Amino acid sequence: VGIYSIAVQIFFPYLLIYLGNLGLKVEDLGQYLTTPVLIAAPFVLIGAGALIIGAGKLIDKIGKKNFVLVASVLFVVGLIIAGFADTLGAFGIAAIPLLTGYALLGIMLNSTVRDYTPEDKTGLFQGIRMIFFVLIPMVVGPAIGDAVCKAAASGVYFENGMEKYEPCAEMFLAAGIVSILILIPLIILRKKGIDKKED
Repeated sequence: VGIYSIAVQIFFPYLLIYLGNLGLKVEDLGQYLTTPVLIAAPFVLIGAGALIIGAGKLIDKIGKKNFVLVASVLFVVGLIIAGFADTLGAFGIAAIPLLTGYALLGIMLNSTVRDYTPEDKTGLFQGIRMIFFVLIPMVVGPAIGDAVCKAAASGVYFENGMEKYEPCAEMFLAAGIVSILILIPLIILRKKGIDKKED
């Protein structure tokens, strides 16, 4: 969960600024809320809900320990494509595997933590989980993203009086590299037989 969350925080805090640089203007999003879009929205939400439920059933059938590899590959592939996307259209293509892998990994990793949390120590372990899910990633991830964009010689902008480097495509590649490290603890845990609880 910690490695996954660090990878997400490398690019996520800078995502809107990056998309703005590609040409997406948040203030213009209202023009896309046409009547057909508003009519289609509930059906899209229902379809997304059905896909999530279907994915959950599939995960239960083949097991999180196997499906997590598929989700990891989707996430990494999406990040790599995003790292080379130089238009909003190309980024839209990257967003499909990226967001799918992001959502599935988040669900599976967090549910696995709950599976192995002692029932009488739920509060204690949720606090520990937050250290790895929020505290460490929110310090380490943005620092990596900023350092990568500094090395890529991107421009600068100011936020809360602090100089920061403009988000760059390389931050997605850095997140992809960090995401590959998710496999290390998963392999170690499988060798230790910790995944047998699922069987």
